Amino acid sequence: MRLDAELPEHPELPEHPELVQLGARWAQKPDGETGLAYGHALAARGLMDRAADVYTQLIANDYPVGYYELAWLEHDRGRHERADALLQAYLDTTATPDEFADHAAGVLGHWRWHSPNRTDAEALLRRGAAHYPSARADLGHLLRARGDDQEAEAVLRAGVAARELDSYLPLANLLDETGRSDEAEQLYRDGFDLGDAFCAFNLSLLLERHGRDDEAAAWLRKAADGGDHAAIRRLAGLD
Repeated sequence: MRLDAELPEHPELPEHPELVQLGARWAQKPDGETGLAYGHALAARGLMDRAADVYTQLIANDYPVGYYELAWLEHDRGRHERADALLQAYLDTTATPDEFADHAAGVLGHWRWHSPNRTDAEALLRRGAAHYPSARADLGHLLRARGDDQEAEAVLRAGVAARELDSYLPLANLLDETGRSDEAEQLYRDGFDLGDAFCAFNLSLLLERHGRDDEAAAWLRKAADGGDHAAIRRLAGLD
């Protein structure tokens, strides 16, 4: 048998019925509703380039939400500068501010706060704090970084009052570091109960400082079981 023989062509797999239906609706009426439904379905199946084409066409059809969707798609593909530019374009083309635009501002502020090359996150974080939980937590971190613990505490307490998981750990840390360990302990417990395994590690450190070694060990194990790398290293004796 020749190893260099031409292999038979395999027919492409048939399109998923849902994609066929959504694609037909999009072709018949290319508006925001049909575009979002089709783009989301394509992305959910890993067809990112096709989803990007749909979002790009939404932009061309004067549906600014295309900028938002395309920004997230590009961000998830590691194209952070392009994602930033697209989300900024969304904000620039939104004539009347609304809650979703404020949410988008929070997302952009969050991205910029975590970018080493950007120093212009604060205004976006403030605008989006009440509409994107990560933006509120980042604003708390920003305020603490410049020494404004009082405002940071107020910002983070608002997040906890809204049961935003992102705010529990930084607020508990702030309280622990300013001598209010009893309240911090409860917040770590509450944050863990809501799903933040990192709260367990910090709680174990607090308990250890207070001589509650058995409890500390139990919470260290919970943190490790939840995937906290610092806890895993400590249990392994690497730290």
